[in-house]
Amino acid sequence: MEPLLTGLALEKDMMAAPKETVSKKYGWDCGVVNRQAIVDATVSVLERMDELAALIDVRDNELYEADRARILSLATSLELGDTVAELSARLTEFRMRLMFAPLKFYEGNREMLKLVAENIVDSYDVASEDPVIETALQGLREQTSEEPTAEDYEKMIKSFIRFVPKFRESNVMMLGQLIQSMHREAEVFGFSTDPEIVTFFQQLDIVVAGAIRPDEFMAITEMLNDFEPTITSRVVELAPLETLHQFTVNVIAGVQQARQEGMSFGAEADEKLDKASDELNHGMLEREQYRMILRGIRELHVQA
Repeated sequence: MEPLLTGLALEKDMMAAPKETVSKKYGWDCGVVNRQAIVDATVSVLERMDELAALIDVRDNELYEADRARILSLATSLELGDTVAELSARLTEFRMRLMFAPLKFYEGNREMLKLVAENIVDSYDVASEDPVIETALQGLREQTSEEPTAEDYEKMIKSFIRFVPKFRESNVMMLGQLIQSMHREAEVFGFSTDPEIVTFFQQLDIVVAGAIRPDEFMAITEMLNDFEPTITSRVVELAPLETLHQFTVNVIAGVQQARQEGMSFGAEADEKLDKASDELNHGMLEREQYRMILRGIRELHVQA
């Protein structure tokens, strides 16, 4: 394990905990097929960390730079056939160490610790109703509106950090369920070794590894949503027509079920779904017809 920044028992406990990566936990620990894509994903995560490091004024710190260089070296040294599990685990450790940096470098510095506390409040505000962090965040918000001392800020930051691993774990678990369903589709429909599919999930693994804040998890959800059409396209291209027919029926049934549970997809939903169901009821279709039906379903948007 890499050296600790603070020596705090809290940091020791967090860093000692196993860093289960998405690929290992959810069964997609494939060999690398596109080395540059993995490096690019790693650089993207590091650049996001750089922004936070600059905000708390540790970007040029030699310990931060050494950690960063170590991660990048690990990414660039991956060979075809290697997995990203070790890289992802090291990224998670690096991201967690960054949480503790202010407690190490700004002990007693009230203004910098105040800046860090305010950044925490701003960053997690969008998830303020999450039961894992709700109470801790509310307490931090209330106390930062007063005039705490440097010692008070240190206690507040430590108190909040205790809840971050559980918050992260709950978000990774929710993402994992979605990722697993996409994995199953890839396996069932026979494109689990497709280089583009494999590379996407490896990049996703790396991005998840560096995520802690709500906005980072929201960006990952967008990644998944943006890639879903690629999964659907592979199904349309590669699945036997009988399987494709059933897949399309299941997609429509899923949307109908969501509507029955109160979700609204707008005024056009009825017409699109009725038309699609009518076409499917006439029997097997051409591959392009399935593509058009699925495209139409994908264009439906949940209404507020």
